[in-house]
Amino acid sequence: MIPGSYAEYAIVPAARLVPIPPNIDARSAAALMLQGMTAHYLTHSTYPLKKGETALLHAAAGGVGLLLIQIVKQLGATVIGTVSTEAKAKLAKEMGADHLILYTQSDFLAEVKKLTDGHGVNVVYDSVGQTTFDKSLDCLRPRGYLVLSDNPADPCRLLIPASLPPRALYF
Repeated sequence: MIPGSYAEYAIVPAARLVPIPPNIDARSAAALMLQGMTAHYLTHSTYPLKKGETALLHAAAGGVGLLLIQIVKQLGATVIGTVSTEAKAKLAKEMGADHLILYTQSDFLAEVKKLTDGHGVNVVYDSVGQTTFDKSLDCLRPRGYLVLSDNPADPCRLLIPASLPPRALYF
């Protein structure tokens, strides 16, 4: 968050720097910081997740998804993740996901309803967007939130409370 951060060189106060461990290359460290900040603001600012709540994470085995799993678990919430393959399911499970849905093999809406006894989830963190939007809304419990993020195909990012009329968009 220092002006000129895209410059080849910049003078930055030491207190604003993050040391990179010797076993991590600069490219990986930069990606981790960006993905880590995204996962943090989604769970702490966009929708402050609380102990005992349930979150649905689309693309759970992606860079942000794997970090989200760990943060959600540290906050004491339940993780339901969607993935496309068994290999991705294994990776997400190793990070701590409570439930995984292979959306290529089953309908994630039906599975979420089963897993939550029909109540739905408190929040859906959705980095997919267009193909998951309608069903993600239907996965929410009353006053739940659908948080769309990190999807370059969608022209805007939305935060939609489920207490609003179905399919209503408020900017």
